[in-house]
Amino acid sequence: MTTLVVTCEHLAALTLVSVSGEVDVTNSDQLRSAVEEGRRPGMPLVFDLSAMTFLDSTGLSVLLDTHTAAQREGGALLLADVQPMPWRILQITDVLSRLQIYPTLEHALNAAINGEQTA
Repeated sequence: MTTLVVTCEHLAALTLVSVSGEVDVTNSDQLRSAVEEGRRPGMPLVFDLSAMTFLDSTGLSVLLDTHTAAQREGGALLLADVQPMPWRILQITDVLSRLQIYPTLEHALNAAINGEQTA
């Protein structure tokens, strides 16, 4: 198992959350805590998932809860550069249509900055 590293960076128009490693039952609370501390009501959250190699159901729950909270607060959750293994989890659980997923971090940042995401 790889170590989970989560960083939150507050930018002018959004919060960037970078996730590295595996998200599973042993550390999903770490992700949840980082997101809760970093979230700013009404502001988009962009998750850079380019270095997230695994996602289980507890990590998926964090993403869905974050999505719901962001919508409730007038913001949005945008996922960027989802890797094959986490993508497969999103696909088999049929949540791809509920989440805003962008092929690159640049695409997600542009969508957030330009208000192209849906709340």
